[in-house]
Amino acid sequence: MYLEHFGLSHFPFSTTPDPRFFFPSAKHREALACLLYTVEQRKGFALVSGEVGAGKSMLCRAALGRFDDRVDTALIVHTSLTPKQFMQAVCVELGMDIKGKSKFQLVQDIKAHLTECQQMQRTVVLIVDEAQNLTRDVLEEVRLLGNLETSSEKLIQILLVGQPELRALIARPELRQLNQRITVKFHLGALSYEDMSGYIDHRVKVAGLDTPSLFDDDAKDALFNASGGVPRLVNVLCDQALLEAFVTDAHTIGFDIMRKVIEEREGYYMDAPPAMHAAGERLH
Repeated sequence: MYLEHFGLSHFPFSTTPDPRFFFPSAKHREALACLLYTVEQRKGFALVSGEVGAGKSMLCRAALGRFDDRVDTALIVHTSLTPKQFMQAVCVELGMDIKGKSKFQLVQDIKAHLTECQQMQRTVVLIVDEAQNLTRDVLEEVRLLGNLETSSEKLIQILLVGQPELRALIARPELRQLNQRITVKFHLGALSYEDMSGYIDHRVKVAGLDTPSLFDDDAKDALFNASGGVPRLVNVLCDQALLEAFVTDAHTIGFDIMRKVIEEREGYYMDAPPAMHAAGERLH
């Protein structure tokens, strides 16, 4: 709707993990470096945690785009699986046949495939997004996959990405063998104000508008206070602000537009009685 109004070629604040829009904030650069280090140095396991909306799925996609052509990847994003379903998903991602095979046969096929890749000097990477949803039994299967190795290196590099609950899950006594094998751990926090500002400008530029920011400083201040720097919330509010600007024929986003969007999202105008509306206006 608002693309032509602002001269944009793409929607800049979509919540899908399009790697074109990856913004290397300080935290995201460090998290990405941890994942790439694990793969390049064949460390076996890495874990990246982060709150809902922190950009973990985008991080996974960005990592995929930075592996060289001698890296084979399996990305698992639906994680409410049984142990056999998990092994089937890994096989499918690696281009292997699963028809009529038991879990034991699937594991044997994966081992043979990994050994062949190692002989061809290829690296195999398994990325599990939303890993906090894995059951204890599936995590045990993940550990066993990680045990596949030669005398000198791991046959598969496993990157576990999930919400903070994943850390609590891995810390359980019954999963201590897996926890001890995770050599790299990183927690992905929210954006700082400076990174949020750069994030907004970056996404607008990638979307086709190579001009100063559409969002003025007052709008960004209000946005940061409302979102806490969580990328998904930033995206949602910025998208709504652009739509509001289009409807009101504005060409920049100032404080008034951002405030209106924030209050509507929080249900202020919808839920509060008329007397509170006037009080709220006085507060602002």
